[in-house]
Amino acid sequence: SENPRFTSAPAPAGGQRPANYPDVVYWCGNNTVKAGLELPSYRACYRSLDGGLTWQFASVLASYPVPQHSRCGANGESFNAGDADYPEGAPDGSLYVEVTCGGATYLAHSTDEGATWPLVTGPGGSPVRVPADGELRVGATGALFLVYQPSSASIVLRVSADGGRTWGPA
Repeated sequence: SENPRFTSAPAPAGGQRPANYPDVVYWCGNNTVKAGLELPSYRACYRSLDGGLTWQFASVLASYPVPQHSRCGANGESFNAGDADYPEGAPDGSLYVEVTCGGATYLAHSTDEGATWPLVTGPGGSPVRVPADGELRVGATGALFLVYQPSSASIVLRVSADGGRTWGPA
């Protein structure tokens, strides 16, 4: 796999419990037929309930040319070796991730150990959009932190205390 990343989180409510390890461990990575070509590719995610001794397929997080998220329409999700669109574990056992497609970046939230990645909706019912070059992190209390650089002279931090539905000022 190209550019894999790991995260971990406690088991979510109703989820399978890890054995001999405190958290569920997640691994996601890119799979491409041949790099540099416009061929089908995808970012797959796996989970481990035993600290990484064994792995189970969880889902396809993103794919090209056919998308995993209906919001992307006929466009596949955009992902590559340098993006930051990888899951981040939260203290409640859920996972957050940025999903990029069609020139927009959205926030997704999985509450089922990475099996599905529904987009977070804001107060108006539309999917929440975040800056395309953002780096997402989840704090110890579950707050979301998004850092991005709108210009070479500034770095911006925004915080969400409600699962990404709304964000505080820059």
